[in-house]
Amino acid sequence: MATVTEQIRAEPHTEIGAIIFRDAPELVEVWCDRARAEQPTAARRHHEVLRNQLGNALKAMGRELRQSGSQEPRELRDKAIEHGEQRWDTGWSLSELVRDYQILQSVVLEHLDRKLGRPLLYREAMAVGVFINDAIAASIAAYVANRDHEVRAIEREGMETIREAQRRKDNFLAIVVHELRNPLSPIVNAAKALSIALPEPTPQIADSLRIIERQSRHLTRILDDLTDLTRLAQGRLRLTRQVVDAGEVVEHALQATMSQILARNHRVSLDIGDRPLAVEGDATRLIQVVVNLLNNACKYTPQGGDIGVAVTRIESFVVIRIRDSGVGISPDMLSQVFDLYTRLHETHDNSPDGLGIGLSLVKDLVTLHGGSVECTSDGEGCGAEFTVRLPGYNGPQPVEHVTPTSLPSVLG
Repeated sequence: MATVTEQIRAEPHTEIGAIIFRDAPELVEVWCDRARAEQPTAARRHHEVLRNQLGNALKAMGRELRQSGSQEPRELRDKAIEHGEQRWDTGWSLSELVRDYQILQSVVLEHLDRKLGRPLLYREAMAVGVFINDAIAASIAAYVANRDHEVRAIEREGMETIREAQRRKDNFLAIVVHELRNPLSPIVNAAKALSIALPEPTPQIADSLRIIERQSRHLTRILDDLTDLTRLAQGRLRLTRQVVDAGEVVEHALQATMSQILARNHRVSLDIGDRPLAVEGDATRLIQVVVNLLNNACKYTPQGGDIGVAVTRIESFVVIRIRDSGVGISPDMLSQVFDLYTRLHETHDNSPDGLGIGLSLVKDLVTLHGGSVECTSDGEGCGAEFTVRLPGYNGPQPVEHVTPTSLPSVLG
């Protein structure tokens, strides 16, 4: 069944079609004057553009109204498309565009009412509305298409600018890391030489050497993290995969951070069970993940605090949990802990040192292994827990389970 619009299209409206065809130039002039008066803040260049075109379009509309048919006047539609494109180019809003055609419809209906010498019939008014609405639809479609095209172009340009800025930043970081490593190695070597040359140093010299050694290790760790971040950003970090026991990973990580744990008098509880907890991954990178989490726990736990490390198998995943009794994390910061350059409690005077890259690197490395990491905390002062989930290994290769035996007595 044909719709009302289709029925109206198919009906001939000879009388009003003839008037619109004959008086098209006059209708354009009245429309321009009224549009200028009603929308004085809008750009008016389009009126000059359309003055010579819209007359022909209205004549096409008049011809179509005089005869039966099912298609809208193609010329009117084409001019409406040009109108929509021009309106976008000159900065008109979509509402101004629609209002322009509403003014045109009002002008046409008023003109017909005067010229007919009788009231305009309902279906005649509907016919005018159908064709004007066709023009509005075509103009809006052109306007939106041009807007969307420009928005996409701006987005592409913006993304390219961001990518270029990121590339420059990554290159700059790589240069900075390289330049900082050059003086660091001689400093470390000189400190070792002094330790050998002074087997029984004075307390003051011994303290100075310990400070140099400790701060050198700290700086080396920062440079290593920055190097890895740059490689990750550039897609150059590759994993050397092998089957490893997560218990062995944790043991090596504890050994690497034990000096920091001892220096802050933390107590560590360790639970890795008595069965293999195999994963397939890069042992060095997995140790780095646990080291960064342990360093984070040490930094944010006051002297003499508690750190718990547990490794378990849950379904198809090996799960590593590291909890602490430290300062905790407020709910509004939980979603940001893995963001690059985020430093927890950075507004505090006693905030630990760091660039805020360790946890971001943890997330990236765990993701590379096909795993996930999350953080939970009951709020400030309630400590925090980090949970790493890695796909467990179920292949044929045997894995020897390692029971830590060479760690200091701080382990509970």
